[in-house]
Amino acid sequence: MAVSSSYGGDFKIWVCREETQQKGQTHQNFSWTCHAVGNKAMRAAAFSADGSVLAVAADTVITLWDPDKNELIAVVGETPS
Repeated sequence: MAVSSSYGGDFKIWVCREETQQKGQTHQNFSWTCHAVGNKAMRAAAFSADGSVLAVAADTVITLWDPDKNELIAVVGETPS
C-alpha cells in the first residue's frame, strides 16, 4: 500500500495487486490500483509503524484513517469544513 498527496487538493491510497495467469505457464503481473481518494488539500501522509493507521496532514488539521477500510478514525486540530 502507498499514499500520494498533492497541493492540487487530493490524496490517493494505492494498493499493489498481484495477478497470476495460468495457461500452460505461470507468470506474475503486478499492478497498482487506486483504493481511495480524499479531496482536501493535504500536504503530507505517513503510515504508523504497523501500517494500521494512516495520518494525512493539511495546513491546520491531521486526519487519521483506517487504510484498509477507508474509514476516518479521528481528526486532530481544527475540524475540516
